[in-house]
Amino acid sequence: LLRDGYTAFPGVLSPPLLEELRRVTDEVLARYDTSAFKSQGSMLHTTEHPLFADLIALPEALACLAALGYPNAAYSDGYIISKPPKGGRLFWHYDWFAWEDERSYRNP
Repeated sequence: LLRDGYTAFPGVLSPPLLEELRRVTDEVLARYDTSAFKSQGSMLHTTEHPLFADLIALPEALACLAALGYPNAAYSDGYIISKPPKGGRLFWHYDWFAWEDERSYRNP
């Protein structure tokens, strides 16, 4: 996580939950005119459907974060990002807003 800025936890999402997340994401995206999603694809807020709260608070995922040294992980904001297969790169963006906070520069 510290080296690459992301990590993956294979097997944390059960196949039924993953299928439900795909269905809900498709449902949310269907509410919008996707032709407006040019360079970045969609940027829809996770408040679009309550299932995303279940994902954010998933005990198995929180346990993985705790195992990495983040026992008190907190959620601040999230987006559904969807873009077409083989689409261009996402535009320049940042995933954190509180660089002034000293926690931004500490290891766990």
